[in-house]
Amino acid sequence: GFPDCFVYNPSWLNNGECDDYTSYNTKECGWDGGDCDFYNSLVDCTVDKPHWLNSGVCTDEPPYNTEACGWGGGDCQRNPVDGFPDCFVHNPYYINDGECDDHPPYNTKECEWDGGDCTPPTTAPQRNPVDGYPNCFVHDPSEINNGNCNNIPPYITKECGRDGGDCDPVDGFPDCFVYNPSWLNNGECDDYTSYNTEACGWDGGDCTPPTTAPQRNPVDGYPNCFVHDPSEINNGNCNNIPPYITKECGRDGGDCDPVDGFPD
Repeated sequence: GFPDCFVYNPSWLNNGECDDYTSYNTKECGWDGGDCDFYNSLVDCTVDKPHWLNSGVCTDEPPYNTEACGWGGGDCQRNPVDGFPDCFVHNPYYINDGECDDHPPYNTKECEWDGGDCTPPTTAPQRNPVDGYPNCFVHDPSEINNGNCNNIPPYITKECGRDGGDCDPVDGFPDCFVYNPSWLNNGECDDYTSYNTEACGWDGGDCTPPTTAPQRNPVDGYPNCFVHDPSEINNGNCNNIPPYITKECGRDGGDCDPVDGFPD
């Protein structure tokens, strides 16, 4: 049981997929009911979608297909490539197929920069310098400031000027750059690394800021509980999101019960 486990979707616990979010992958919830045990064993592996690891299908790109993540959690093969004795990849036919696979292990020195498909590096490993951005190195500098937003690293990074100015921040959040701006302030908390951040206003306000900030109000009877609307505490309806669901707020003033079998 998990008597101290309070989450938004109890059905996500022990459903076979690791939900590596703040509330689920915790000791109180048994590391997502056991779903995250394998992912947690990869101590140097950090990915957005842990359930892609050891899924039976190779996610053939970093950070999944890396040594730190156990080569896709065992999903990806290390196949030799003819003519490149130190090159081992999941799909050897990607090497020298006419298209640059701009990520390890393909675009590496050992694989001769994807068998010649990618431009050899100059001043930085696997990357070419970009005029005007001394700390920006990408495979194709022509994609920087070409009028189209390439919203993936390294193009979208601050060092590359947010794709040379091609990518705009989300309206109202000048330091927020995400793949789906429409997810911000849509009424649902997207508790992911890029969205639920201070720069993105905690998903545009959809997620609760992880502080007892001034906009929070005290709750009678709970000296360490600060929420936006104190009237929601002990109103008969379980508000099972932080900070209402927290221990400090008495699990929404007693409105929320623990998950069956998971008393915490």
